Amino acid sequence: MFDAQTFVSDSVRQLATARARREVRKLASNPSGTKIASAFERALDGEVTPMQSKWLDRIEAVRTRQEADATTTVEIMDYGAGSAGDSRSEQEMNDGVKISKTIQQVTKASKPEFWARFLHELVSEYRPEIAIEMGTCLGVSACYQAAALELNGAGHLVTMEGAPSLADASQSNIDEVELAHRVEIVRGKFSDTLADTLERFNPVDYAFIDGHHDEAATVLYFQQMLPYLSDDAVVVFDDIDWTDGMKRAWTHLASHPRVGLSVDLRVVGICVLGGPVHSSYIPTKGL
Repeated sequence: MFDAQTFVSDSVRQLATARARREVRKLASNPSGTKIASAFERALDGEVTPMQSKWLDRIEAVRTRQEADATTTVEIMDYGAGSAGDSRSEQEMNDGVKISKTIQQVTKASKPEFWARFLHELVSEYRPEIAIEMGTCLGVSACYQAAALELNGAGHLVTMEGAPSLADASQSNIDEVELAHRVEIVRGKFSDTLADTLERFNPVDYAFIDGHHDEAATVLYFQQMLPYLSDDAVVVFDDIDWTDGMKRAWTHLASHPRVGLSVDLRVVGICVLGGPVHSSYIPTKGL
């Protein structure tokens, strides 16, 4: 039977994919842009090598199990900005807001498979020795990035999480996927742990800033990281199109004098330090 809804969604995705491919190929004029373009196209194609499949299948099996778990609940101390419609004060974010969610509900906050795969491919392309992730959640994106480090044969991921319950769940998932030797979880509020983490793991080659979608906080984290970033470091910002505040934060970050290449993918923004100044916008709505 013809399913109109599926047909429409598939058509939208096909059009979005074709448009995104055309735009992303324009990045080839920039050496770092070529790496981003290659990572993006491989994520779009969805093809994996046998060695990638070994790791990514394990990760998706964990995700599938969590998506089905509507009974297990976790108490979360949330130091972030909440949902897009929330207007938490700086004091509320500093003190944390206690919430209760099922594993199924928490899993919805994990990066979807396409974007997790894109992060995996970015790490594969840039081959960082030290990578930092701010916002572990249940460890899905951490596992994708750590799997790339494992396939690279080198590198260490430090992933930071403020909620103890989520840090515990993430550790269990990372152990299950058998990537614990590539990952260290730092527990505690970013404001309490970031400075020490940067001192311990200096220099940082790659960072994924997620978990606290607040304009001032996002800009502050980047400013804190700058002295510890390697000359050609890659910094990925999640949800840059989430709120007006995050849009302003992205505009500020993309124009920073140390940023040589900025790529706006709507869902995420990428800043590559050094090199000639260049910026690109890649339409990804519908992916």
